[in-house]
Amino acid sequence: MDFLKMLFFIALCIMMALGASGQNCIPRGNPCRGNARCCGMNACAGGRCVPTPGK
Repeated sequence: MDFLKMLFFIALCIMMALGASGQNCIPRGNPCRGNARCCGMNACAGGRCVPTPGK
C-alpha cells in the first residue's frame, strides 16, 4: 500500500512539473521584457506582467 501511495505521489509531482513548464508564460507580477507572453489576461507593462486594463 505504501508503494502505491509513493508511486502516485511521484506521478503527481511529474505531471505538475510538466504542466507548469507547458504553459510557457510568465505569471503576474514577475519581471518581463518586450513582447513577453504573460499568463492569462495579463500584459507586459513597465517591466512586469500586470492585469490587462479594461478586461
